[in-house]
Amino acid sequence: DREVVRRSARAAPVGTTLTVRELFAKVPARRNFLGSASSEGRQITTLVSHYALAYPGIAFRLEAGRRPFQTSGGGNLRHAVAAVYGAEQGEAMLDVAHEENGIAVAGLTGPPSLHRGNRTGIALFVNGRWVQSAALRFAVSDAYQSELPGGRYPVASVALHVPAEAVDVNVHPAKAEVRFRDQRGVARVLRHAILTALEGAGPVGWTLGDAPAGEEAHAEGPRPSLRERLQPPENANAQKTLAGDLGRAAPAGDEAGSRTQRETLPLLRVVGQVATTYIVAEGPDGMYLIDQHAAHERVVFDRLKARQGAEDAVQPLLQPVLVELDRTAAAVFEEHGSHLERLGLALEPFGDAACLVRAAPPGFGDGDIAGGLRAMLEKLGDERRVADPFDRAAASVACHSSGRAGMALSLEEMRQLIEDLGATTSPRTCPHGRPTLVHVRQEALARQFGR
Repeated sequence: DREVVRRSARAAPVGTTLTVRELFAKVPARRNFLGSASSEGRQITTLVSHYALAYPGIAFRLEAGRRPFQTSGGGNLRHAVAAVYGAEQGEAMLDVAHEENGIAVAGLTGPPSLHRGNRTGIALFVNGRWVQSAALRFAVSDAYQSELPGGRYPVASVALHVPAEAVDVNVHPAKAEVRFRDQRGVARVLRHAILTALEGAGPVGWTLGDAPAGEEAHAEGPRPSLRERLQPPENANAQKTLAGDLGRAAPAGDEAGSRTQRETLPLLRVVGQVATTYIVAEGPDGMYLIDQHAAHERVVFDRLKARQGAEDAVQPLLQPVLVELDRTAAAVFEEHGSHLERLGLALEPFGDAACLVRAAPPGFGDGDIAGGLRAMLEKLGDERRVADPFDRAAASVACHSSGRAGMALSLEEMRQLIEDLGATTSPRTCPHGRPTLVHVRQEALARQFGR
């Protein structure tokens, strides 16, 4: 019952401890709405871990359960991401740095090889505050499009700095949601930033156990692991000189930043074929199984996009093929006809529910032009995983122009397919997001045989 004379801000000296007791003394009814200890603990861990990502220059430590959560506070976002998601993911993340129309985007986003079954791995911050925004989460996911299998989502920690007058933070009691003056514009800038990071990283590759050749392999002395670098120093104050801006990743010259380049597919030696569907190959770190149809689909898809509109992308037919279509297929044909023409399919409407095929890409329909076109239009109408209409059309054409499962291949044909796959933009997935290959490491094989 003491009288408050004055209230003012005061800096807390190093070592200050705040103890909170009787949290529900004035609102005891709220205690009845609490979840279990484990449920509340998960929510607290989620909150603390997200603010550790928002402020990598501040050291966080949370003791909940047997293993405490802590960050070094060194100002390196990559280290904070490693503390939250794991050391391997921290090393694999790609730098994001982009500025457009007064909006600055900075942070880290995962390569396509890192993905989850939900969107909880996408952490977004607006002007230093962790926010929930369906539009921004969609912008991040949309940047990956066909890079990920269906139902999988990327991992990212990205901070946006938006002019104060362009964002309203008072639309949610806890300020967990925001409203932008130009929501589409902000989402477009964010998507562009993620795309730039993915494109700048080069072809998709795999995390191999061997160190890459080059300067790093010849560095003097052993390099400390990321886990070792994550340990907080004895003198926490010494790290303050390393603190960066809010939510920003390490500079390009930082040693962690130099690890963001993704490797190309390793050199693979073809061993054989299984069930005339999968190619078995040996790599520098284990066994690789390649789905020959999915791999060929990716190769054809990239070639179609690179040669769209070119004369050699079209194979005129000796005689036009008349294809009757049902109402649904006819509607899909009407919607995507211009895209299909750019991809080498010369189609002409013939009445209300039919079309003439005068030219097609080489190999289309495996000789059955009519059946291939109907199947492609049916699939194109159902396809929703690829957002861009032209890419959806290209993915469908590629699917029906590729070698099928069940086709016997010679060793030379298998070698050529793997070489062509390695030269594509996304050798890890087909255009629909399904994996093209599976990598079984030597350690995993040894465990299976009890070695």
